Amino acid sequence: KTTLLAILGGLIEADSGQVITEPAVGRIADHVAWVPQSPSLLPNRSAYDNAALPLALAGRRNPSDSTRVRDTLAAMGLSEVIDKR
Repeated sequence: KTTLLAILGGLIEADSGQVITEPAVGRIADHVAWVPQSPSLLPNRSAYDNAALPLALAGRRNPSDSTRVRDTLAAMGLSEVIDKR
């Protein structure tokens, strides 16, 4: 299961077989979030930077994304630690 999820999330490439999706889906990694069983944060980054990292890696740097990250962290009760490292 872990390997399949990593392939779907775009973290690794399959060395055999293929993943077939509906044409409307496009690149499946754009629709999948990856949360490891043992989550950890990058210690040199703030909570905001850790949460925004997937968007940055996807090349997204829209002001609306910043608001979305802050709103999501606030909804999780993390408003007080958004800028904490």
